[in-house]
Order: sequence, then C-alpha cells, then structure tokens
Amino acid sequence: MRIHWAQAALAAAVMALGMEGAAVAAPVLIDDFASRSSAFYIIGTPAPPFFPNAQPVEESGLPTTIGEERDTLVEVLGTPNAQSAQFLLGVNDPSFPSGVFHLATAGSPASVATLQYDGDDTDGASLTNAQLLDFAVPANGWFEIDFLTIDAPGSVDGLKVDIHLTSIGGGTASYSDFAPETATPATFVAPLASFTQSVDFDAAHISSVTFVFNSAGLADADFTVDNLRAVPEPAAISLAAVACLAVFAGLRRKRA
Repeated sequence: MRIHWAQAALAAAVMALGMEGAAVAAPVLIDDFASRSSAFYIIGTPAPPFFPNAQPVEESGLPTTIGEERDTLVEVLGTPNAQSAQFLLGVNDPSFPSGVFHLATAGSPASVATLQYDGDDTDGASLTNAQLLDFAVPANGWFEIDFLTIDAPGSVDGLKVDIHLTSIGGGTASYSDFAPETATPATFVAPLASFTQSVDFDAAHISSVTFVFNSAGLADADFTVDNLRAVPEPAAISLAAVACLAVFAGLRRKRA
C-alpha cells in the first residue's frame, strides 16, 4: 500500500511540476542597449557641438527595447561645465563594451540620468509620459538591472537607483535603493512587493517604466548598465520538488 501511495504521490508531483513549468512566463526585456547605431553625447556648455543639458534623446524602432523606443535624459544638477558628463549608448569601442548604457560624470556638479519607456517617441523637449505600454509583472515578480561597473566615490551607500511605474488608468508605483560600488558585474534587484504603490496601481497592465540613476546627486559618479528587465514570479517547481523529496524521505524512514 505504501508503495502504491508513493507512486501516486510521485505522479502528482510530476504533474504539478509540469503544470507549474508550463505556466512560467519569460522575463520581459526592457532594454539590452543593442542600439542599431552607436551614440555618444556630451552634456555641458556652450552650445553645439556639445549636446544641450536637460534635453531628451529619443530613439525609436529599437527591436530589443520594450515598446521599441527609448527616451534618455541627462541633467546636470547645477550650472554645467564645458563637459559635465558624457553618455554612450550601444557603443562598440575598445574602451567600452557594445550594447551598454554608460554614463561618466566629470566631478561636480553632479548629473542624474533618466531612462523612460512609454511606447511613444514624441516627447519633444521634455519626458512626457504617454503610457502606451501594456505588460504584466505579477506581485511576486521583480525588476533587475545588470550593472557592469559602478563608481561611486565618497559614498558608503553607492549609486541611488529609482524605478517609477505607471499603469493603465493612472496608478503609480515607486522604488528607491542604492546599488553598491562594484568593479565587476552585479545585478540590482527591485521586488515589486517592495514598491510603494497607489491603491489604483495595476501590475497586470503596466503602461510605462522609468529608471533614474543618481537622483541623490553624487558628484563624480560613473556607471555602466547592459540590461534592464522585469522578471515574473518564480514557479513553484522548487516547492513541489521539495515536497516530493520530503514525502519519499518520510517513507524511507518508516520502512527503515
């Protein structure tokens, strides 16, 4: 009887594993920075050839970017110098890996970088949130940022990272934390359950996502990002496997 019961338990566990595995959704790729053409911008003053401060760079038709568009804004927190900052998108150069977003600041004043994804490429002179996306991240999911390097001199906390979400209907959710300084690749994880959410936020219909780097105003901060993604909640595969092992461990103890 015990053997038949164990076989039935195994069959049930296998079925559960199969059902959970089939229900697992793939991560949502927000941006891998594999731009079709490399871009290099200088933030400072005076006018051209320097890229003006606090003006968005709008790119559309990007096949590996959610909504196929990206809005980038770098703003100097104060009066810009001749070269307060520079950023690179998808640059393929011996000094920089391809498929990255890299920001280098030139000391003080500090610069803050914003990346917005809202499915619309007509922002004009400011980041207008069009909220034209529609994707889901379950309540137990999270957002990930793959940093290649973070240089945060003078800060014990590291680089401040903010993530802002809007959902269809106008609900909002926000998250803030610090990514520690690192000279090797590291992943920053922001659980959706830790976001501060308005009562009307709908995680099943996220209409825009915005990442803000260095809003704390750390001077001379540099960083490189090579992937932004949203990850669904993990499947219960491991839980089912643990339960299955526990069942058989119990049976073996009883038979012994």
